[in-house]
Amino acid sequence: MEKAKMRKKCKEAIDNIIKEGITDVEIFADFLEINYLKEEKFRNRVVDEVVKRIENAVENPLKSLNGLKLRKSGSVLVPKKNLSDFRRCALIDVFDEIIYLTLVLYLAEKIEKSKIKKSENVVYSYRYNPEQGYLFDREYNYTAFRNAVSRASRKDENKIMIECDISNFYDRLNLHRLESNLLSIYGIDKKIVAIINQVLLYWANRDSYGLPVGSNASRILAEAALIEVDKYLVSKGVNFIRFVDDYRIFATDAVTAFKHLTLLIERLNLEGLFLNTSKTKIQDISDKLEYAIEDDTVSNIQCVEDDHNRNENIEEINNAINKAKIIRGYSGVIPFKFRKLTENQIKSLSRVDIGTMLEKLSTKVIVKPEEITEMVRSIVAQRKWGEFDKTLPILSKFPQFIPYFSDMTIKHLEQIPDKTLKSITQQFTKWFTEEDTPEYILIYLVRFFASTESNNKEVMINYFRGLRRNSGDYIGRALLESFGNKLSRNEILEVRKYYERADVLEKRQIIMMIIKNMHKEERTPFFKDIKFINNDIFIDYLINDINNKV
Repeated sequence: MEKAKMRKKCKEAIDNIIKEGITDVEIFADFLEINYLKEEKFRNRVVDEVVKRIENAVENPLKSLNGLKLRKSGSVLVPKKNLSDFRRCALIDVFDEIIYLTLVLYLAEKIEKSKIKKSENVVYSYRYNPEQGYLFDREYNYTAFRNAVSRASRKDENKIMIECDISNFYDRLNLHRLESNLLSIYGIDKKIVAIINQVLLYWANRDSYGLPVGSNASRILAEAALIEVDKYLVSKGVNFIRFVDDYRIFATDAVTAFKHLTLLIERLNLEGLFLNTSKTKIQDISDKLEYAIEDDTVSNIQCVEDDHNRNENIEEINNAINKAKIIRGYSGVIPFKFRKLTENQIKSLSRVDIGTMLEKLSTKVIVKPEEITEMVRSIVAQRKWGEFDKTLPILSKFPQFIPYFSDMTIKHLEQIPDKTLKSITQQFTKWFTEEDTPEYILIYLVRFFASTESNNKEVMINYFRGLRRNSGDYIGRALLESFGNKLSRNEILEVRKYYERADVLEKRQIIMMIIKNMHKEERTPFFKDIKFINNDIFIDYLINDINNKV
């Protein structure tokens, strides 16, 4: 291990976390810890501590986890495309994410050099090229991938296209095979590879499968896992384009297409991976006038440049698909954020008969995702705010859309009539207090309660009082974040009692709450007691630096 290089990569990791956060999963709020990394003195302390821990791990590989002192990662289930489809998104502590990303960045240049060259226009995902806090070449993204597919589909020699993706790629990725793939890269630091493997096994509870979803470090490792697959396909003359787990295979005829698809399936099987058979499509693209998509059409579609967050505009995607049938639109995960409507969307949605729509959806046993989004958008576009009363029973049929509806409500609090807002609040309170409400829904309901006046603080305080360690990995932190300056002194003292059984994310938030809302004379004795048992660098910074400035 080169210490100077490790320090450089740690600074690179911190720059990226400041720029993009520790995860792209929308359910997690911006972490207050990231703001402190911008302070140079503290940032240098973090770099020193990270490098020291990695050095300890390298010196004693058999006890590398002891040297790193990582915490267990948490997770939150996040809905994907339908009622039964979920993804487990990782919740990694900020300091642990810095360590994880630093370790992977130490190998990133070697991994990038081992991938198929950019000039070949084959692999469009996460091409390592650090610049101004970003890690990846911004010219290579999902939009560029779609444009490349469009160009390939217009070539006369391409008559058949196979569209496929790897089933549960991150979840099914075998960590031991990943380690073998990394070790096969020429000149790679084998000790760092071994440490990364131990970290991943630790977070996977020794299950041997799965990368943490949402981390840039995981994206780099996921690319490494497919290097040999890609090179094998190239060696066999397969004409393909890839973005993360999405493959597009082009062939001159059906026989060649099926042969090349079989090669991909067999090679993936060697890595313990499988194609998603329900999404595999084989298409005749020989009629170029019927099937060609212009690059501009593709690039004008709102694309999120990530394999786990492709929340594209459904209306625009459907329009593109109607024009050309060679590229399916990604609905990705069910949206959590309500996006401001464009003028064209408002014009289109203004023609919707809301009364007929609500009546139809009320009688349906099962509603589709696009029906929910059209319902909500139509009411917003036509500014018929009182109609939201009638949407709540419909929303109950597809509860994965509660966060989306909650976000829309927060953004239109001033427009929604008091009577309607009261009905929404009552229904939200019912969902919030029901047993077994999923954590991702609770988190968004907390944000709704935190954004409105009235007695919603009591709802959150009462839930916090009943909080158990198995209530969820993030809901405690979300509640504490939502309290802000709303709590009285007695309530803050009550929250302070929870400190001993809180996890580290909650402890930092409690300390910040105490700093902001209690007099220095009252908080100082409490902080003195904490110092004796604290081993967290962020808590140390809060008590010794932030506390003394307030």
